[in-house]
Amino acid sequence: MDKCMFDECDRDKVAIGYCHAHYRQHKAGKELTPINYVFTGTMEDRLLWYSVKTEDGCWEWTGFVSDNGYGVTTDNDLGTGRLAHRVAFKVLKGEDVTDADVIHHTCSNSICINPEHLQKIDQLSNVAEMMERKSYQKEIKNLRKTVEIQQKTIDKCCKKEEKPNDGI
Repeated sequence: MDKCMFDECDRDKVAIGYCHAHYRQHKAGKELTPINYVFTGTMEDRLLWYSVKTEDGCWEWTGFVSDNGYGVTTDNDLGTGRLAHRVAFKVLKGEDVTDADVIHHTCSNSICINPEHLQKIDQLSNVAEMMERKSYQKEIKNLRKTVEIQQKTIDKCCKKEEKPNDGI
């Protein structure tokens, strides 16, 4: 696989020639900087170091992202992988998070770690919100299809009216 086009980076490219971290820096309009892959600071420092603030207020995780689209960081004490948004909620909000707790993204951005975009809710509420969001997205898709069909009908009508008169 090709490498990131940032000179000091040897990670695989994933988007427009950059690795995930440099792509996020580029997308956020930030100056591209080397990514420190070994971090020994506090967990709060690590969370802030590996995130990029976007225009919509998200703090997008630029570290490892799992196949299901969630940021993953390692726990300083145990060295085990943890979901970055759950760690951010615990560290930046100062609230305990149990394995049973659901940390919900109010922004619908699975790599966001902004504590203002995270809330602790129960599983039932999380599923209900996701279902509502999906049905909302489905409704938008259906409306777009309806508009496209209507636009094609209008275009056909306009083309018929523009045909030259054969003198009849």
